[in-house]
Amino acid sequence: MLALDSVAGRLRGSKKVIAWLVAVAFFMQMLDGTILNTALPEIAKSFGENPLRMQSVVISYMLTVAFILPISGWLADFLGTKRVFISAIFIFSLGSLCCALSNTLTQLVLSRVLQGVGGALMVPVGRLAVMRIFPKKELVSALSFITIPALVGPIVGPFAGGVIVQYVSWHWIFLINLPIGVVCAVFTYIAMPKVTPVKFKFDWIGYLLFSAAVILISLSLGSVDEATLGRRAAVLMFLAGALCLGAYARLSIAKPWSALFKPRLFYERSFTVGIIANLFIRFAGGSLPFLAPLFLQTALNYSPLKAGVAMLPLGVMSIAAKTFVEPVLNKLGYRRLMTYNAIIIGIMLCFLAFIGPNTSYLFILVYLGVLGIFNSMQFTSLNTLTLIAVPPRDLSQANSLLSAVMQISMGLGVSLVSAALAYFGAHTAKIGSENILYSFHATFVFIGVISILGVILFQSKFARGIVDKPKNM
Repeated sequence: MLALDSVAGRLRGSKKVIAWLVAVAFFMQMLDGTILNTALPEIAKSFGENPLRMQSVVISYMLTVAFILPISGWLADFLGTKRVFISAIFIFSLGSLCCALSNTLTQLVLSRVLQGVGGALMVPVGRLAVMRIFPKKELVSALSFITIPALVGPIVGPFAGGVIVQYVSWHWIFLINLPIGVVCAVFTYIAMPKVTPVKFKFDWIGYLLFSAAVILISLSLGSVDEATLGRRAAVLMFLAGALCLGAYARLSIAKPWSALFKPRLFYERSFTVGIIANLFIRFAGGSLPFLAPLFLQTALNYSPLKAGVAMLPLGVMSIAAKTFVEPVLNKLGYRRLMTYNAIIIGIMLCFLAFIGPNTSYLFILVYLGVLGIFNSMQFTSLNTLTLIAVPPRDLSQANSLLSAVMQISMGLGVSLVSAALAYFGAHTAKIGSENILYSFHATFVFIGVISILGVILFQSKFARGIVDKPKNM
């Protein structure tokens, strides 16, 4: 007993232990986000569902994260960082267990919502805990350390999903979170110091209006192809969402001092262009981790493992690109680089329409790796452009909005490609048939064109006032 007390005493308040705990939590959340995509066809088979109608499993998680993210900082201040972080791990782990025990698509979607609540709190609150515990001189290295697992997760996720589904069972892609969650929760309880909660006023009306707008608009796009709702209901939901968004904007302008997201953020042109670009440009590249594994398994008849291995270069080269994106940005500037990237990504997405069952596997690996480089450079450029000119006093709020917009955009992207697949006939086509191959090819061309249209934004008169290069700041 004395030995246990001694160990607990050494762990309590240890900055290294806390950094490791947050890093592991980040890894668990990011792994879960990518491991699922490879497993979707197998889960669909287990439920007796069409694998191309499983988008709700992905969208429900993303929308939940977008819904909870704006309130995460307030909860951490109101209830205390330690309490919220432990609760987030518990909720995420409980959601994972519920996912593994699901027997129907509806049960899995509801379980993913619960999991999303935990995931939405785990990442920002964990980052906040590190920022409060580490001194400023150690903060950069600490934040860099905890983000490394977040980069590794998307690499190993598709491969791990393929291995687990092919050799064990899809249930284990969720069950592996349980031991990690238990260990993290126990060590967080021991090591993380309590921070006195701070109470401050929160814009509840703005939060509810903004969240309602996001959910209604996203559901409307995702319901266009659903017979249960129909297009008329989808249009009504979209209009209701637009009204909520308009009401939120009006409220924010009327009461800027207490707004959920301060209107003054949008006075900075780089931030405005970055948010708009993040919202629409991610429609294309952001939907690829969802679309590609489905394409490989349902159109090319790849096994889960073979599809998972094919996704590895996309993740590996995405990280590799981060090592040289800064010098490229300094040479070309934001507008030129993002314009070139939008065109290259768009053309490469369109050329996926020429990939078929007889295409060399090695060629697909190399092609996805190259696409991963340009995708990574584009997203890194977008994220840094959005925040680079934001004043320090507004950085926290700007980062929260950016994080929410990224989740919203990826959710909308999945909704959009699912609707496109349905429009081109994938939902009624036989798995492995020529018709389903055509549906994917047409969808790749569709999102490729969307990417190329990003050039209009980057070359617009409004975008000419953005920050040109990182070194100019």
